[in-house]
This record gives sequence, structure tokens and C-alpha cells, in this order.
Amino acid sequence: MPNKEEEKLPADDRLKKEEKDKHNALWAGVIFFMVLIIILWVMNLGMVFKSHPAKKSDDLNIDKLSQDFQKTFTDVGTKIDELKKIDAAELNKYPLLLSPSSTTDMTIKN
Repeated sequence: MPNKEEEKLPADDRLKKEEKDKHNALWAGVIFFMVLIIILWVMNLGMVFKSHPAKKSDDLNIDKLSQDFQKTFTDVGTKIDELKKIDAAELNKYPLLLSPSSTTDMTIKN
């Protein structure tokens, strides 16, 4: 129910007051949720930046990594040597299946 002051106001002023109240309510909601988001964000940042002590198992084992790296390169080198031994004539026995849109010549020439 409108109070006595609102009853005395003309219709235009009453509409302006209602619109102003709606606008203020909208801004109050926006401000409330923005403050809520900022508070939760700051709390989350606190959890993200907490320092956890490193475990013994977390240490990098440089020797093992370098051995794995060398083994991988050795394996790649042997596979490349195997590929080099393949004869071009042997490859021509197995035609490449290409899509019809491919117009490039994919044969191996000596």
C-alpha cells in the first residue's frame, strides 16, 4: 500500500520514484554479488598460494632422466637405420591409398 506522501505525488513523480527504487535495488544486488565474488576469490587465492613442503619423492632424478633421454635417442637412431635399409622397390609393392582429391605423385624415384 502506498503511504500518504506517495498518494500526494503526481503520477509522473510516482513512476519516477518507483523506477529509482528499482534502479537502486538493482545496484544493491549487483554490489552484493560483486562483493561476494571478490571475497570468495581472495579466499581461493589464499589457498592457491599456500606453500606445501616438498616430498622426498618430488625431487628430480637428473641421472635417471638423462639415461632415459639417451636411451630414447638410441632407440630412435636404430629405428631410423632400419627405415634406411628398406628398398624402394619393396615400397612400390604396397601402393599408397590416397583420397581422390590428392593429385600429387607420391612414388619414390631413384
